[in-house]
Amino acid sequence: MLKLGRALKELVPIAVTLFAAFFTSILPINFKFIPSDKIYGINLTIYSVLFTTLLKGLFWLGSLFKNRKT
Repeated sequence: MLKLGRALKELVPIAVTLFAAFFTSILPINFKFIPSDKIYGINLTIYSVLFTTLLKGLFWLGSLFKNRKT
């Protein structure tokens, strides 16, 4: 089980990249002050930060529950 958790942590950057690219293509965030040629890069950055935070938070919660002692 320990090797599976370590393998999942190693795959997080790949998953973040794929999720960010997918959500950038289907759900772009448009701001009026961003030039139209920069929107893709900004969206990719926003979604990358969002998914990195989400997945790291899930791993943190998992380790919190795993290390919990009664």
